[in-house]
Amino acid sequence: MKRFVDLLRIYNIDSELVRFGCNSDGGYVLPITLIDDSEVVYIYGVGSDISFETDLLKYKEMECHFFDHTVNELPLVENDSKLKFTKEGLSFSKTECTDNFLRHVERNKHEDKKILLKIDVEGAEYEFFNKSNIDDFNNVMGIILELHWIEDNLDKARVILDKINTKFVLTHAHGNNFGGVFLNEDQILPDTLELTFANRYVYSHKAIENITLPLGNLDFPCNKDVLDYLMVIPDAKLDKDYYRKWVDVFRSKIANLEWSISEKDKHYLSLLDFFNTKENELTLLNAALANERSAREQEHIEAIKQINALNEWTASADIYAKSKVEEVEQLHVALAKKVEEVEQLHVALAKVEHDLAGYQAHWVFRYLKHP
Repeated sequence: MKRFVDLLRIYNIDSELVRFGCNSDGGYVLPITLIDDSEVVYIYGVGSDISFETDLLKYKEMECHFFDHTVNELPLVENDSKLKFTKEGLSFSKTECTDNFLRHVERNKHEDKKILLKIDVEGAEYEFFNKSNIDDFNNVMGIILELHWIEDNLDKARVILDKINTKFVLTHAHGNNFGGVFLNEDQILPDTLELTFANRYVYSHKAIENITLPLGNLDFPCNKDVLDYLMVIPDAKLDKDYYRKWVDVFRSKIANLEWSISEKDKHYLSLLDFFNTKENELTLLNAALANERSAREQEHIEAIKQINALNEWTASADIYAKSKVEEVEQLHVALAKKVEEVEQLHVALAKVEHDLAGYQAHWVFRYLKHP
């Protein structure tokens, strides 16, 4: 079995190496001919930094197609008419939120376009390359690949690098010092690698027997507070100086960790002070709430007393009103009787008046007959 470092042999394709992007995490080194010869760029994994693509557009205008299912949009940049975003990630088989690179190419009708492919997908690269047929990448001029968590995926990393190497040659490698390192045989290797490949059937290539990385004028630490990771490919100069440089790297890493721990301690103390302040505020609020609750409860008791008193008064008023209604009904009955008596008196009076009138007429007649 090949050593892992043997899969990282660097090749010269007779093209100047250039750096596009920021001088930290987000910048990449590649042969300029890969950009000169490409007609469109496919980028998988966006994040918050697209300085590589913005530098690329300053050099050459061409469409950049971004794919990422973990963000909703691209950062705002100039010349964004050339930047196309699809909220979809990378996988071999289509899922609800991911799809295959070749299907994206077909969807965009770029089958005949020369493509530069850039992939930084936090581990999804293993499934994609493991299942892909590398012979389908004929129109891919170059690949910029970030290979993650290599120590935990060493066998998978061997498989996909071996597969990629059948179609492409490695033109540059850089260790991402945000990640850790691991010991592979007698070499210390970065756990995350930034790799640039060129199509071996497009570009003439010649293996570089031994190369020490990083390249001083092109490579920069992803984490500026830690020395860049040393790589010797395949294994030149594994001497005391090699390990001494790694000791310096580890010391800078430890210093950065100590600083980070110190900052986190400060942050923890700040948070602790903040929580203590909030706890005191909460205690005061709870006391105020208890007082307010007690006052509201007393108001509630007084309100209930008033309601009970009002209910009692209402009940008394109902009884009083009912008694008055009964009195009024009795008065109505008595009034009806009086009315009836008055009507009877009117009848009797009318009878008396009638009788009196008849009596008067009788005596007047007798007087006129016998004066």
